[in-house]
Amino acid sequence: MLTIYEKESLFESLDETFTEIKAYVESAVGQEVLHEVELHLFRRLQRLGLGFMERFVSLSGTGYEAAPPPLSADGRPMKYKGTRAEGSPYVSIFGEIKIYRAEYAPPDGGAGLSDRCLAESAGP
Repeated sequence: MLTIYEKESLFESLDETFTEIKAYVESAVGQEVLHEVELHLFRRLQRLGLGFMERFVSLSGTGYEAAPPPLSADGRPMKYKGTRAEGSPYVSIFGEIKIYRAEYAPPDGGAGLSDRCLAESAGP
């Protein structure tokens, strides 16, 4: 869990970017044509949106639950496998981001078989 200071630092660069966009608009008046201002704003806002998406994913966490762990379909605790270092790609309208999610395996190792089925298949 992030501290309040860590959360604030996640948004500082986005605040700076927003301030830069406002300053650009003011300085562009009488200096640039409308379609150039529009293109510049579009690109800056797209980067700003991507930054907000990255912050949202970061603040949402990985989904890891130490206690109690998530339960399988039949109600047994799942086994935590870790978090993939490379993350999973997500392509938004703002660009691609990586999502780092906790991975869990069913108690039977992922075969989808209950303990009863495994015992029956082992025979006497």
